[in-house]
Amino acid sequence: MRQGLVSIVPVMFLLVTGCSSTEWVNRTDPSADFAQDHSKCENDTREDPRLQRGNKYMSDQSIERCLAKKGWVLVEKP
Repeated sequence: MRQGLVSIVPVMFLLVTGCSSTEWVNRTDPSADFAQDHSKCENDTREDPRLQRGNKYMSDQSIERCLAKKGWVLVEKP
């Protein structure tokens, strides 16, 4: 049962986010450069030996956690 739930969660996420528009916002530093922070997080994720097996979902989650540590949050556009 747990394995089924784990495989459904990404699909549900795509369905929910597919119906809305979102953007990354840094509330502590509005002038921060998202592209630079995202690139740094992506490179850090690629260098992590635990994430080098090619699991895209785990890599994406790692990048999102890294961005959150830098002050970025994903918000729905009005």
